Amino acid sequence: MPPIISFESSQRPNSRAMGMAVRDLETKLVRHAAPTLAGMKPANLFTYRTANFTEEEASSAIAEISSRLAGFHLRVEPLANRARGVLLLVFRPKLVEGALSNEHARKLLTQSGFKDLSTEGVVSEIKRRIQAADASRAALDQTNCETAPAPKPEQFVPCCATGHHHDHGPNHVCQCRAKAALSREELETTQGESAFPHEIGLILGYPPADVAGFIALKGAGYLACGGWKAYSEPQSALETFQRNRRCTEEFQALYAQGAPLEALADTRSGAAVSIFDMARAAV
Repeated sequence: MPPIISFESSQRPNSRAMGMAVRDLETKLVRHAAPTLAGMKPANLFTYRTANFTEEEASSAIAEISSRLAGFHLRVEPLANRARGVLLLVFRPKLVEGALSNEHARKLLTQSGFKDLSTEGVVSEIKRRIQAADASRAALDQTNCETAPAPKPEQFVPCCATGHHHDHGPNHVCQCRAKAALSREELETTQGESAFPHEIGLILGYPPADVAGFIALKGAGYLACGGWKAYSEPQSALETFQRNRRCTEEFQALYAQGAPLEALADTRSGAAVSIFDMARAAV
């Protein structure tokens, strides 16, 4: 497996391509990690697709963004290099610490073999397990050259547990076509590979009962689907999915209007605070 992209400052080229790489990563952060930027969520996970940039440009873009966000209590952690790009974890250490202090979360981590339950310890072990899972999958792919099976027919999640697929008004919390609208984070964490450390859901702010349910049922039998697969309190989960979507839409609009990434990441700023207050008011 190739090494994780490093953060060496000497690798930062001063070029138009570098500027494009930084802008591209900013756009992806706003699209895939807005709730974390706003302080509404401990962490977000997504793949930074780097096909349009050299490894040096992508590495430098991650380093620059990481440096710029550090002052806002945010970290950008590359977890693994993949064919499609770099798997990035964007998180607020203090919020992750709070999520991991939950009694049920700590019990699940202990049962899963985690020794160091600090934020650094859990992130480090998650990173190690993801890389091990990727290496195992790569070795399996190399030795198994059989034709891939035909894709399964498209399946849609029933709307609001009624079993019907129909349209609703814009304010209706609904899981119609949820399978087609899964977030990037959902796609990265719910593919069902047994070796993937699904305990990462605890870092991402998922309820421990939902993380435990996903692991036990291997992604089947969920009650609601959106940002993650919910196995407890589906209505609460659906409302959280909607708040996160609204936050993302608002942050994308603000960014498109010229708001700098730092303003969106500053929870004391008008942009972030307004989103946070909106989310709290919606509870």
